[in-house]
Amino acid sequence: MRASELADTYVDLTVEVGGPDPDLGRRAVETFPYLVHVRAERPAAQRRIRREISDRPSDDELYAEFHRATTDGQDPPEALLTLVREVLEEVADAPA
Repeated sequence: MRASELADTYVDLTVEVGGPDPDLGRRAVETFPYLVHVRAERPAAQRRIRREISDRPSDDELYAEFHRATTDGQDPPEALLTLVREVLEEVADAPA
């Protein structure tokens, strides 16, 4: 479907992006006057690649360090780390 075919339609839009796009909302409203909601979605593979090439610890590694520092050196349970990763991915994908 073309954007012009949706000009008079209420639109809930999800756009796949390669990284942060601060102008996405403005451009979407210009294209779709009846825009209800727009969200940027970055493929999970791209999120992982960015983490792998970064020199800094990942957010879940930072959380694990925090957990050890506040629990007399105990490693966090894997289920807790999984939950932290899921929450962080939700936050990363949330609209600004």
